[in-house]
Order: sequence, then structure tokens, then C-alpha cells
Amino acid sequence: MDSRTVFHKHPYATMVSTVFLFSLLITTVYFFGLYPGVQKTRPKLDAFLTITVVLFVATVGSWITAIILSSDNI
Repeated sequence: MDSRTVFHKHPYATMVSTVFLFSLLITTVYFFGLYPGVQKTRPKLDAFLTITVVLFVATVGSWITAIILSSDNI
């Protein structure tokens, strides 16, 4: 199965996934304190984690919706 075909067939789900992965990267970098000159605080980490979880749920939902809508059963 060619992965390019899957991503081209579902551009919305692909965009949501990309935003989620970027958010996950930013949250991970912040969690490990790799931002130069930025102190890690609990409220900011909680905000990053909340945004990342919301984007994860949106990603899963968009892929499920895309797969259901592209099935031949409809």
C-alpha cells in the first residue's frame, strides 16, 4: 500500500496529524527543558499537555471519520 495515496486521499486528516505531531514535538522539548533560557513551569506544561491531548483526540477522530467516509459501504 502506497502511503502517499492515503495522505492525498485524506488531506484534512493529514493536516490535523501534522499539527498534532508538531504540538507533541513542542511539548516534548518543553518537558525536557531544551528551550534555551526558558524555565519549565507546571501551569505552562499543563497547558502544553492539554493542547496536545486535544489535538490527539482530534487526529483520531478525523482519521476515523476519513476512513468511514471513504469506505465503499456508504
